Amino acid sequence: MAKVNELPIDGMLRFGKYATKRDENGKKVGYELLDHHDLFFNYLSIRQSDTTYFDSIGKTVDLKVKTYYVTGVEQQSVKVLIEGELYDVTMIDPDFKREYMFWYLTKVGVGSGI
Repeated sequence: MAKVNELPIDGMLRFGKYATKRDENGKKVGYELLDHHDLFFNYLSIRQSDTTYFDSIGKTVDLKVKTYYVTGVEQQSVKVLIEGELYDVTMIDPDFKREYMFWYLTKVGVGSGI
């Protein structure tokens, strides 16, 4: 029996470059989307080994999702928007066959203004 690929059906994420929006006094009031791409995704559980790894390098992960593989994503230069919440990309881990990508995300400050 042939293997059936898992369809990403939990939602759609938007990733891209964002700029900080500031008020007339220079106070940060949110983020503005400069360019973006959309991907369907599935939520994944954050494993104990993930938590241990990120703790060892001084980072935290709030959310883990799985998408189809796309080329040209630079994790340091993009942010991810899911259901109105903005996340920094802590790490992107493609699978061996370059079929899927696992996104490890850290929530940007509460009230991000998106």
